[in-house]
Amino acid sequence: MNRKTIVNLGSSTLICLGMLGGAASMAAAGTSPAEAKAFLAAPGSLSAAVGAAEKSTGGKAMSATFEEDGAAPGVYEVEIVMPDGTVSDHLVNPADNSVKAAPADEEHDENDEG
Repeated sequence: MNRKTIVNLGSSTLICLGMLGGAASMAAAGTSPAEAKAFLAAPGSLSAAVGAAEKSTGGKAMSATFEEDGAAPGVYEVEIVMPDGTVSDHLVNPADNSVKAAPADEEHDENDEG
């Protein structure tokens, strides 16, 4: 094989590995292409949503996700820990950063030890 062929094969291999890595990352994260497109089309940013939730509640964000489907599509769900240790979820509208409490779920049940 000549040098040009080896370089072309190496480049092609790296491109393929990169594409597979990107697809694997999306699959591992549970992010569908449709969810990724909805996230990119949403106004605002994840960091702005976290800031709005922290300012509105007086707590500290522990996690945040973009909700593409379900009861509140197109909003950020921010998990907030209050100074007293209680945990609650809040929905942030990316268009105006308005914050409201998310409907209660089993994840933050007071009797839950984990």
